[in-house]
Amino acid sequence: MESFEKIQQALAQIQAKIQENSAFSLDVFWALYESLVQIRESFHAAWQKQQPQECLLQLIQAENQVHDAIYANVASYAQENQAKIESWAKIFETKMRMLMQDVTQSPAVLGAQFRGYASEVLFLKRLLNRLNQAAEHSALANIFSEIHQLELHAETIPQWRKDAVIMQQFNDLKGKLLEKEVQALQHQAQILCNSEATPDLDQLAQAFLWSDNLYAQTLDRPDQAAICEQKQIELRSKMLNEMGKLSGQKKIQFIADLILEFQESVHEALGNNTDDASLSKCLQNLSKMSEEADWLEKITEELAKQPDTKDAKKYLRKLKKLQKYLAAEMQERQLQGRLESIFGKRFV
Repeated sequence: MESFEKIQQALAQIQAKIQENSAFSLDVFWALYESLVQIRESFHAAWQKQQPQECLLQLIQAENQVHDAIYANVASYAQENQAKIESWAKIFETKMRMLMQDVTQSPAVLGAQFRGYASEVLFLKRLLNRLNQAAEHSALANIFSEIHQLELHAETIPQWRKDAVIMQQFNDLKGKLLEKEVQALQHQAQILCNSEATPDLDQLAQAFLWSDNLYAQTLDRPDQAAICEQKQIELRSKMLNEMGKLSGQKKIQFIADLILEFQESVHEALGNNTDDASLSKCLQNLSKMSEEADWLEKITEELAKQPDTKDAKKYLRKLKKLQKYLAAEMQERQLQGRLESIFGKRFV
């Protein structure tokens, strides 16, 4: 689709299909969902030339109708939809990571695309919760990435930041999200660490990384940060205990995956630091990540000493490289702090 006229025609066809399917069919509405994803991407491409509000409203209305219909009915089709939803969520998360490295488009278009993908990820994670109310699925990284993008693009609207009411509501929203995420983390950690059944190691690893991510967001809320830190200690202990039950090669594979995911989370966390972020918070976060890297190094070194897990040495080299990177970042921020104490804060 190259023009808004074609986009509007496609949206009219989707609206007609929605009306035709008053008796819900999940296959039909998943097909409509996929079509709307493609239309949204075409819309962003065309948006660089013009910004028709009428077409945007039509798109949002169709998306909301399809989202609401799927959400209301998906619980009746639990088994066949779990994998589909998780697959879509991974696709959008990958697209979001790619956008963060895109320098070919304008900030306005990138911001619109990012918010669109973040919205879809949040919708899909709500569906996962709908399918399994007992499970906790974190949307933290996506929500805060979206908020981060909103903050960046709000720089083009100075009056937005000058409005005390809007800023207070914005900060209240972030605070409430944090409280809910910490509660969800507590619930998930309790299930994984205290269950009599053998927990899934991948779930333990994901909860561990979740607590690490959440800790970075709660640095200005000491009570919430303390909870995250305590849960991380509990998850570490449980992971080590369960990892000890694995065979040599499975141990290596698990630690390799954990190191890779930790490495990605470090680069994402440092890449998302805004210029107005508190230097002290940044140093606290770097210190925490260095501590986690040291812990991973310790358990990887133990593996490398064992006859059946000598291959762990190559992952140990990756960790040492990451530790050097963190140390260099720490030195740079400390130097920045000393310079700012002498010459004042820089505004670039």
